[in-house]
Amino acid sequence: SKEKVTEFLLKMTRAISSEPYRQNSTELECVCKIKTRLENPAQASTIEIANDTWIRMLQQLPGMSAQRAESLAQFYPTFRSLMQAYNSTEVEGDKRLMVAHLLHDKVQLKKLSEQLYRTMTAKDSKALLI
Repeated sequence: SKEKVTEFLLKMTRAISSEPYRQNSTELECVCKIKTRLENPAQASTIEIANDTWIRMLQQLPGMSAQRAESLAQFYPTFRSLMQAYNSTEVEGDKRLMVAHLLHDKVQLKKLSEQLYRTMTAKDSKALLI
């Protein structure tokens, strides 16, 4: 019918005309770009850079503020140290709440601790972790 042809041509025209202005999105488009805490990154030591990177990685988790991430990083300075702590605890419930007391303020501590555990121990790389 004429209506279907007209509708198809209209959609096709819109798609063709907007294509040059469309930016290709990547999987990293959803990642917050958090600035470094280092005063002079060029002169920072490898350990300082690694610690700053770890804190910024933690901040990618929804609800993880800079203060919470820094508090967690003081107790678990590396990803490896956090994973070793998870692996050394036998009880699943204890693992989920292991970092709740390190996150200072009293809002969403258990939920955030559980979310961190799920994120860090996920086996499926395509799993939705929010």
